[in-house]
Amino acid sequence: REMAGKCVNSIISKNKIPIVVGGTGLYINSFLYNMDFTETPEDTEYRNYLKNYAVIYGNEALHSLLKDVDRESYERLHANDTKRIIRALEVHKNSGKTITKYQAESQNQSSDYNCIYIGLNMDRKKLYDIINKRVDNMFNIGLVDEVKNLVQMGYNKNLKSMSAIGYKEVFDYLEGIYTLEEVKEIIKRNTRRYAKRQITWFKHQGNIHWINVDDFNSISEIAENILQYIEGSLESL
Repeated sequence: REMAGKCVNSIISKNKIPIVVGGTGLYINSFLYNMDFTETPEDTEYRNYLKNYAVIYGNEALHSLLKDVDRESYERLHANDTKRIIRALEVHKNSGKTITKYQAESQNQSSDYNCIYIGLNMDRKKLYDIINKRVDNMFNIGLVDEVKNLVQMGYNKNLKSMSAIGYKEVFDYLEGIYTLEEVKEIIKRNTRRYAKRQITWFKHQGNIHWINVDDFNSISEIAENILQYIEGSLESL
């Protein structure tokens, strides 16, 4: 957040308008609204209990613990994202609040910046088709070989850096748990679910101006529409 702030302030000092782009809305809001993730102390004993729970019963079982106490986080977080799942459970145990509510209360009431929040949306089937083709391309350009090289370097699927969608599933393929075609379909399914959770999260943010890309014939038309909206918004500031 601190590094992003320095970059944004540097751009503003040059009389330019910074554009913050990302798919993880929580990180964007953390930067824009100075969210404090550190106020609730870590509960080491409970955290270790949850880590052991995941080892014994699996990530899906750990993920299910969120269902009754923090439904929004349950729907937003992937089962493999154990770090954030554990943090959400930890916050609820120590504060009695969902992590979303806790973070909303810990942020400043207003941003340090005059923000114009724009979201791009498209037909869900088209989005899923794009995701499926992207996964196929990941394999075509060498995803399996990339993971094999990581294994040779000493990485394993229990590392946080290997929990991203794509890596963990390929580890399962290399261990003989799934066939290559099965892994491709699992990655496509997990990516579609992740995209759906992200869309749901953004839809709950009331200050986003949504643009349906299906209403335009080209990327340049979309860009022109965005520029017109920004210009109109700046005039009203």
